[in-house]
Amino acid sequence: MKKEKKQNEPKQDKKLNWTEIKSNVISGVIGALIAAIIMSAVTVVKQWTRLEDDNNTVKEQLASVQGSLSVVNELVSNSLAIYVADLNKTERTDTGLSVEESKVYQTSAGEKSAKELQNQRIITSYKEDGLDVVFVGQYNEKYHWQGNCIINAYKDGILDYAEAAVYNDGERTFNEQLFNNGDTWVYVKRIQDGDVNSGDTWKYEKTKEIFQSVSIEQPSERDLIIPGAYVSLFSICKSHYHGDTSDGQYNDESGNAYLITYKNGYTKTLYCGNFKNGEFEDDTGDAWYITIDDETEYMYYKGTFTRGHPSEKGETENPLTEETLSRLTENLTFKDELKWDTSHIR
Repeated sequence: MKKEKKQNEPKQDKKLNWTEIKSNVISGVIGALIAAIIMSAVTVVKQWTRLEDDNNTVKEQLASVQGSLSVVNELVSNSLAIYVADLNKTERTDTGLSVEESKVYQTSAGEKSAKELQNQRIITSYKEDGLDVVFVGQYNEKYHWQGNCIINAYKDGILDYAEAAVYNDGERTFNEQLFNNGDTWVYVKRIQDGDVNSGDTWKYEKTKEIFQSVSIEQPSERDLIIPGAYVSLFSICKSHYHGDTSDGQYNDESGNAYLITYKNGYTKTLYCGNFKNGEFEDDTGDAWYITIDDETEYMYYKGTFTRGHPSEKGETENPLTEETLSRLTENLTFKDELKWDTSHIR
């Protein structure tokens, strides 16, 4: 499993309190296991159109899954993955393992062949690209990843990335991921369909590092970091992108993608339109944004965008009026995420 592409930026060095987050992690483990239930909705989700009404449908489906958390609470508390000591010596691929059925592993349940470990929940640790990695999951009769899998990777005792994903015969169909990006924590929650990932990316200001709590020598599934369990600890959101991504960048030509950025607790920019290679790129004339710069009022523009910038022709209002703001945002499904500094609206 691979993490999203990220930029190299300087890190801060503060430690999260493990006691503070323990209950969140347990809840997150429950969420990761229940992700397998999402498999029953994947067929519907894969047909997710890019209309906002259908986006609401997806949210309702995910909400119904959350209602089942109590059902698996007891399962999680009793979940013990089999530790496989030398799985790191086996060639791994994005879809599963490349092994011989007769290969014998030393495990916490005694000697087991690769075949005997089929459909068994296993946990292992290894080093890869300078990272200490812990993986938990299971493979099927084809030695392809199946169901819920979790991975944590650390560099010098600090979390580099964590992922909880759902696989169907080696194909990843859903994942949530948290990764360390300099002064930012990036959290993604996405549905996969081929090379396109559909969903959301949030970026949060980093005030603390997440230090390693799982043992590399004797890892326990209960000590793994589940991305969704940590989001509530990040109080300062820098941006939220909703739409498709490919090649590690925002790429969406549906016209229904959006990006919200924040500054000093207020919405700085709201853009609705197409994206290309991570930038505003739309020649339909229907894209629009509301934005504010230092020492300016909020401004509105609707028209074409090229390489992140509006063209000279289009519908504009500067400064933005309350009437226009209300007209543009009153029916947005994400309206509750917007916080305007009304002192800069006419």
